[in-house]
Amino acid sequence: MAKKNTANTADAAKKKLADELTALLPRLDEEGLDFLISQAHVLIHNMEVDRINAEIEKNEKELEKSSKARTSSAGKSRGKSGAGSFSIKHSAGAGCYHVGFHGDWKLFTEDEMLSIVRIAKSRQPAADVERQCFVWLKKERSDALVEFGISTPDSENLKEFIKFLKKTFAIRK
Repeated sequence: MAKKNTANTADAAKKKLADELTALLPRLDEEGLDFLISQAHVLIHNMEVDRINAEIEKNEKELEKSSKARTSSAGKSRGKSGAGSFSIKHSAGAGCYHVGFHGDWKLFTEDEMLSIVRIAKSRQPAADVERQCFVWLKKERSDALVEFGISTPDSENLKEFIKFLKKTFAIRK
């Protein structure tokens, strides 16, 4: 019952504000109306950003919770290399990827992921790809270097990460 009253109160308050705004509209000139419209667009954009950020935060908490459960049951040690160390989850609604490494998760935007995958899948010698990936990560996502246990361009974890990206992603032309 309390939820219904709260919803009704919120609806009534919103209606009262909308009625007040509607009553003021005839008194505004074209410039004033244009300003209100632009401000409304800004507010709507900010609300969408807040919604996306809340979704990302929720996803990160869920990933952290599930990774802690997996880590405690799997008994993996951090920094240890081996097949299957990397995993990924795509959050299409939030436009991001969660990349996991031994129970730790890093969030990458779709643009970041595309950039690093392009480097990983380039047709260059392996040493050049490793160096370019390392430089990109160091410049753009040094936090991921730390979490993934990558300290040099010839790190085994970096080689594994590149192999994982190549296997996981295809670049469409």
